[in-house]
Amino acid sequence: MFELVEFGPVVLAWTTRLAQAPERLPTSDRARLEQLSPAGARRFLTGRALLDRVVRHVVGDEVDVTIEARCAACGSRLHGRPVAIVPGAEHAPGVSLGYAGALVVAAAVRAGAVGVDVERGDADAPVPGLAGLVSPAPPTLRRWTEIEAAVKADGRGLQIDPGDVLISPRATGWHEARVPGVSSGYRVAAAPAPEGYVISVAVS
Repeated sequence: MFELVEFGPVVLAWTTRLAQAPERLPTSDRARLEQLSPAGARRFLTGRALLDRVVRHVVGDEVDVTIEARCAACGSRLHGRPVAIVPGAEHAPGVSLGYAGALVVAAAVRAGAVGVDVERGDADAPVPGLAGLVSPAPPTLRRWTEIEAAVKADGRGLQIDPGDVLISPRATGWHEARVPGVSSGYRVAAAPAPEGYVISVAVS
């Protein structure tokens, strides 16, 4: 069982249970599974199943969807961020995954980039361990997930200094995230989440 939510342009799905894995896994994914612990393999397969579900939600159940990893730095398909391949689609859907304990969260948009981050705890609580990394004062858990979502949408992840990501609040609820090297930036927002968790999403 999983929860599926539409939030603006983003489709989210989450679960704490092992989801049924897609019928077809790329050869690279099967090789990756062999390197994981049993718990890691369950989490990996759940992520793939959720990504398959959210992508089909945005492009249609009848299409052929393949999810695979792709490392932007070295080209390997044994690690790196997930990408969705939909033959014949005018634009490739954007996808992202987040993990917090037993919870696995997947996000997809019809086109463009998306990032999702999830943490367990109180959205308004400061994170003392991050003091000095983002600003002199520790960020709240919500702000940290917004930063993480933005750098995941960007694709470079924590190769970007979190302190260089600037979040500008907007009245609409979707804030602007400025990331070094990207002129257009990203939109970030607090997304629906199961009780006890904080989820933020970023879109290009």
